Amino acid sequence: MESSIAVSVAYTVVQSQVDLIIAPTVSGNTAKLISKFRPDAKIVALTPSDRLARSLALHSGVEAINFELCKDTEELIRRSVILAKEEYNCRVGQRIIVTGGLGFIGSHFINYVNENTNDEIVLIDKMTYAANPNNIHKSVKFIQKDICDVTAEELGEYDYIVNFAAESHVDNSIKDGLPFVKSNVQGTFNMLEVARKNDKLKKFLHISTDEVYGDMDDFTWSPNHVAQEGDGLHPSSYYSSTKAAADLLVISANRTFGLPYLITRTCNNYGENQHHEKFIPKIIQSIKNDVEVPVYGDGKQVREWIHADDNSRAIYTLLKSDQFNQIYNIGSEETYTNNQVVSMISEILGKEVKYKYVEDRLGHDRRYSLNSSKYRIEFGEIQTIKLKEWLEKIIK
Repeated sequence: MESSIAVSVAYTVVQSQVDLIIAPTVSGNTAKLISKFRPDAKIVALTPSDRLARSLALHSGVEAINFELCKDTEELIRRSVILAKEEYNCRVGQRIIVTGGLGFIGSHFINYVNENTNDEIVLIDKMTYAANPNNIHKSVKFIQKDICDVTAEELGEYDYIVNFAAESHVDNSIKDGLPFVKSNVQGTFNMLEVARKNDKLKKFLHISTDEVYGDMDDFTWSPNHVAQEGDGLHPSSYYSSTKAAADLLVISANRTFGLPYLITRTCNNYGENQHHEKFIPKIIQSIKNDVEVPVYGDGKQVREWIHADDNSRAIYTLLKSDQFNQIYNIGSEETYTNNQVVSMISEILGKEVKYKYVEDRLGHDRRYSLNSSKYRIEFGEIQTIKLKEWLEKIIK
């Protein structure tokens, strides 16, 4: 049996130009037999025995690593893939260009891909105030560049583009909207032009927002309306209007040039490593430090919340799906007023809240809410993490 495996491995190396062979072994025989065929590839023997690891290192082309036993084959494969990617920089899947991957949601997506797939990530990020390189493993290829300046030549061959890059702080868009026009509109346009030069492009996946639909309590909509993918766009800020413009550019690139695309529109994301200026991290720190909690207006604005990991999984599912040229809402149906989120955090911390109601933001929408049934019907449930459960875990 082991001899047959060794022959098959040696043949595969020749036929498929394999660079790395990972050979889990308890006895050492599998790695030894593969070594006899002198394959033109490094053999990494994974063994739970230090003594056996030292012995295997004497065989031609074998590098032995002490490796804890796995509970099942699935875990063994998963850990082997992580080892191959992180320690040997191997990629056996498809190549994905990710823009804005040092931001909060983009970094969660990259980490999801790295931990759960064999795909290779090429990260492009301008490194603005919200970027955090510590969120990404060092093995990820990184190009520091404004997406307005990216060229097709420097990217080489790739299969997908996932466009997270965007200016997203609404307050900043009120103070100065020009950076939002440049990044969200001009930047998306440039990435579409880059994508059009790749004949092998499988899909351009553009990350949008629920804010493009506008205020669900606006007179435009019926009472208790929940945004659906076919609804019109009614953005209220320079942020949401530039995101809406980017959506239209993506759709136009398909209509005019046949560029294959998907657009995801998601609700408020939360999770680990979020920028400290964002709502939930800011509230947690304010209550912990016994300082006043700033809340816009009356605090009754309604938002839908999804963990960035759930969002990332849904995005990747869509990326690899056989769906094209469509829009998908990605939401959790878990909605709270801002006051309710503050009270939830206060209760978990066991501390009183010192509210500081401040003048409401210009053009502030009262309610966002997504109908994500299209995604759930086609691909299954989205949410696996509940906001309160996550807060209890990370706060306590």
